[in-house]
Amino acid sequence: MIHWEHLPIALFPDSLGYIFSGSAVIDLINTTGFGRDGKVPMVAIFTHHLMEGEKAGVLDYQNQSIAYSLDKGRSWTKYEGNPVIKNPGIRDFRDPKVLWHEQSRSG
Repeated sequence: MIHWEHLPIALFPDSLGYIFSGSAVIDLINTTGFGRDGKVPMVAIFTHHLMEGEKAGVLDYQNQSIAYSLDKGRSWTKYEGNPVIKNPGIRDFRDPKVLWHEQSRSG
């Protein structure tokens, strides 16, 4: 059995758009450098979806961004350099996936 507790929204839309689907990982060895004071970061890689761009019919209304949490996902800090991957001009540029690349020891 799993105990489920509803919590408030922790990752809000911003000037880059709504927060859509993606992936999240626990960065156990702090390869991102987001960890602080011994706290292991949870890193979310997600789609920023700009509704105004979609309504205008442009192709590049979705970009990929990053945020991290040091409190088990209850609050998030968006990366200052978002979007980290800009849309190359395709309509459905969403659902980023992340994986560990053992040879380079990076994501």
